[in-house]
Amino acid sequence: MLKRAHRRWTPAEDYFLRQLVDCFLAGILEEDASGLTLRQYIARELCCDPMRVSKRLSGSRNAMHFLATA
Repeated sequence: MLKRAHRRWTPAEDYFLRQLVDCFLAGILEEDASGLTLRQYIARELCCDPMRVSKRLSGSRNAMHFLATA
């Protein structure tokens, strides 16, 4: 079982997060991702708690600002 991340976001994770958001918004996902929210999808791909994703998105002033800069 993979250990879930609870540490600070690394630059690589930030970059990967932006790539995941782009793919999610463009609808370029694997079949088993259908029905997932953006938060659930990112948490699954980064092997972290969904709350960690929520905190990261809210820490970027707001999620729409983060998504607009992705």
